[in-house]
Amino acid sequence: MPKTLYICYFGLREPLVQTQVLPYLREIGKGGVDVSILTFEPDMKAKWTAEQIAQMKAELAEEGIAWHCLAYHKAPSVPATAFDIVSGTRYVRKLLNREKFDVLHARVHIPGVMAAVARKFSRERPKILFDIRGFFPEEYTDAGRWPEGGWLYRSAKRVERWLMRESDAFVVLTEKARDILF
Repeated sequence: MPKTLYICYFGLREPLVQTQVLPYLREIGKGGVDVSILTFEPDMKAKWTAEQIAQMKAELAEEGIAWHCLAYHKAPSVPATAFDIVSGTRYVRKLLNREKFDVLHARVHIPGVMAAVARKFSRERPKILFDIRGFFPEEYTDAGRWPEGGWLYRSAKRVERWLMRESDAFVVLTEKARDILF
């Protein structure tokens, strides 16, 4: 049976995960794929008890989804994200070596980096499915979070180009996005 790890830089309880990610993974599981998910939980120690984590793992396991979680770090933004990337990469690599996933499905850029780096430092060579969703660097610039053409924007674009080369397949939301990217 093929195995996939879905890497998501959101928490399990977030509406997007509940309404989009989990239904998607349930359908993949129905198609005969062994499904795992890694989430990053905001305020993990304050919002999750060990019992709640165990209960949620059991509930998802009944649906054929193995759940793994790490803490999400928010501030300061760049160092916190870098820390999460390193932690996530190490965890994905450990899972990859143990579980022998066929596909690492990375929802957007941060999980994409985790998947690509983990694969580079692993004996296993799963395919990487880069679920792009949106134009992350442009979205941050448009929202005023990053200055247009600033070092964060340029760095993110460099990483995006690298992920495009490292990935084996892609998910985009619209035909226009496909045309822009490819």
